[in-house]
Amino acid sequence: MTASQLAPSVIDQSRVAADLDAVQRDKGTTQIWSFNERSKSTLDATPVPLFLPTEVVSDLAGGSEKKGGVLKQSGEEESESRIMVFANEYFVIRQFKDYRLTIHGTRQAFTTDGDVASRKAQTTATPDYDTGFTATYAGGQINFGYAGADYTAEFECPDAVPGCISEEEAVKVVRQLALCGADGRCIDNGTGLIKK
Repeated sequence: MTASQLAPSVIDQSRVAADLDAVQRDKGTTQIWSFNERSKSTLDATPVPLFLPTEVVSDLAGGSEKKGGVLKQSGEEESESRIMVFANEYFVIRQFKDYRLTIHGTRQAFTTDGDVASRKAQTTATPDYDTGFTATYAGGQINFGYAGADYTAEFECPDAVPGCISEEEAVKVVRQLALCGADGRCIDNGTGLIKK
């Protein structure tokens, strides 16, 4: 058997909506904001819940409660934030002073040829997880899962020289990522909803 096939994972969108509803009930509307219509239409095709640095949310939410510029699309003037959405995944890139942060969210999962158990596992969302910080040759990364989707937050140091971000700071950045659902609502500290 080989582990070469990629199959879409089940994303529990009803859980995401319920989590956002619970935050709105418990903490009030000050914790929830929405993309403006232009930005929301850009993200309609996003196949998984979005985890974004709040700086990217500010770029996307121009005209909403989170003030900021509008995200630049390809062909326009350079921006500090970039988002690319594909059929089964998205990438967000944000350049910070000391490092570049790339977040990759996907609903693609590896399966094995002929493995009935793997196919059955795709009928429900996979459990949440958080692997913690792992140092890499270029910086470090944190992998986590939420509502059936898998995410990698990768910190890349300039000139691929590790040490631009500590484990403690990387964990803090990931804990503060905003979560945005399919309806355009976002909350601060969205990774707090991960059930470890």
